[in-house]
Amino acid sequence: MPYYEFPDNEYYALIQADNEEKATVIYKKHVGEDDSAPIKPVSIHPNLAKKQYEDVVVDSEDYQAEFDAFEKMGPNQVLLIDGLLVN
Repeated sequence: MPYYEFPDNEYYALIQADNEEKATVIYKKHVGEDDSAPIKPVSIHPNLAKKQYEDVVVDSEDYQAEFDAFEKMGPNQVLLIDGLLVN
């Protein structure tokens, strides 16, 4: 399953998507869109995506099961989002 992150945009996100175009659509819908900068998804290896998820959910004892559940749900999911956007 392809994973994309957005390290150069205003807010970080880790998205599981079919392709770059779909990842960009998901980013715009769930994270936001800064008209002054293009949205640039960067493809990352699934093992790196899993590691990043593990690093963020340090309070979870079963992060592996949570990550696996995301994969089973299918593509086009937001796995991580910039903490500044969480209310």
